Amino acid sequence: MKSVFSYQADQGRHTPICLPQDGTLCSLGIRVVSEGEGGAREFGDAPGAGYSDSGFSVMTDPGTGGHSVRIRKGDVIQYRVRMQIKGLVPEMILLATPVFDDATIYYSSGVTFLTMKLK
Repeated sequence: MKSVFSYQADQGRHTPICLPQDGTLCSLGIRVVSEGEGGAREFGDAPGAGYSDSGFSVMTDPGTGGHSVRIRKGDVIQYRVRMQIKGLVPEMILLATPVFDDATIYYSSGVTFLTMKLK
């Protein structure tokens, strides 16, 4: 499948070319904005990098020694998707819009214990 057009100076025209990609093309950065508690906290595989494992990434808070991220009432969760196509240069024209399918965020609202009183 041809994915981009590249300008060929020697031919004086745009020629379709294929840029095969290996691995993940995008990363997902998560940001939690808290009112009155130091502003925003960002999470990812590395600072500013986001998560790049397309299967599953555990969201931990380095500020708490790697424990789960705590979301409090009133916090706002934001996400940012960054796409990178290897081999793409400014002279190339994309033939289709890159697609980001979905992001699923799993969360827990705590542990609930069931009790039973015997008479």
